[in-house]
Amino acid sequence: MEAKAAAIAAGAAACVADTVATALLFDEETIWSATEPAGMAGFALRDGSPELRRLFLHALTRFGGGGASFVPRDQQRSLVGVSATVNTTDLLFVPLVAGGRTHGVIALACAVEPSSDARAEIIRFCDVAARMLDVDRALVAARRQSRDSQLLSMVNERLHKSLD
Repeated sequence: MEAKAAAIAAGAAACVADTVATALLFDEETIWSATEPAGMAGFALRDGSPELRRLFLHALTRFGGGGASFVPRDQQRSLVGVSATVNTTDLLFVPLVAGGRTHGVIALACAVEPSSDARAEIIRFCDVAARMLDVDRALVAARRQSRDSQLLSMVNERLHKSLD
């Protein structure tokens, strides 16, 4: 899953010039994250910062039916209500939504607000990435169900043999 997050972050960074893209993928109870360019600080949810967590959750609520949520530096303080040093750049959040589920989100640290063309490109990219994640999770669930069915069939067969 971390490799998928890295690939999605790399694709997102390529869509909008001069950005650091962090892909956050939700996998049941786990959040996988990867940042492109590699080695950059990105959007560190795992550093325990309550401000970053609140900013992230607030941005998710602003998505509505999809699209992107731009949060400039000067608004970040009012959104999280704690400090002015939450992040040093403007942020653009784009959800990875497919099949009625939010599979993750891309957080882009931008020097300036992206143009409408750049936003449209990143939204299209995220739509494709979300559909790929949705298909991948469906395949994993189908394989799991198939293994469970095979196991139940084997147990059923052994029970019938033991009863005979």
